[in-house]
Amino acid sequence: MLQVNWLSLVMPMATRLKINWILSGIVLISLFSGCGQPEVQPFALAATPWPAGEATVYQITDSNGAAAGTARYTLTAGASENNGESWTIQRQIVAQGTTEVVVVVVSQNGLRPQSSLLTRINKDGQQIVQSTYGSDGVDTVLTSVQNITTYDHFNVPSDALDVDTVLQVVRALPLAEGYATRLNSFGTTTGRVERVTVQVIQQELVTTPAGDFATWQVALETPTTKTSAWIGRDDARPLVKYVDGRNGGTFVLSEYTAGQ
Repeated sequence: MLQVNWLSLVMPMATRLKINWILSGIVLISLFSGCGQPEVQPFALAATPWPAGEATVYQITDSNGAAAGTARYTLTAGASENNGESWTIQRQIVAQGTTEVVVVVVSQNGLRPQSSLLTRINKDGQQIVQSTYGSDGVDTVLTSVQNITTYDHFNVPSDALDVDTVLQVVRALPLAEGYATRLNSFGTTTGRVERVTVQVIQQELVTTPAGDFATWQVALETPTTKTSAWIGRDDARPLVKYVDGRNGGTFVLSEYTAGQ
């Protein structure tokens, strides 16, 4: 049976050529858009790598490379009321006239946030943000430097991590060549949920005041920021270095206490 190409009968040659080029371009875009892009895996944690009592200290430089202060993380095991075994992740930053302490309690199974307390002190006074994570979202209590208290409730996905724990949680991911995943994070001071793409970029040897470390270089990208982190490849997976995409500060490990 004779097959008739109706398109060739009703459409001028120039128009047909233009369509063919467009279709060819679409095919090429489809073929090449995935090249070099890692396959995003479902978010799933491996075993928690850090021992209880781990403490790390970092030297901070600002975006211009000038010394800005220090940061300290401590991770302790415990039990929270009605929530079973937990980890307490504490970060203290002393930089450029401001002291900020964040204490976040997360479940040992899944590292889901349960509560957080942020205290920020500078020349203007003290600001406190208390947050409680529940099945229906997050409740926050903000006490301003003027001692004014504000209450808020935010509808947050149940799988959202506290933004101040994300770098530590990345340590518990199954990092490997070509690895990528996505997660949700919630900022208690901004009230904003962000989708974070986590991708292993390469292996890299990093020299710090605490020693030399074989690391995975990892990119953490949101629609508005990109943070780079270097995670040790040994069993403890220490956070060796990171460049904060929000403020451009660089944090380099200067002291490491392994804990027990």
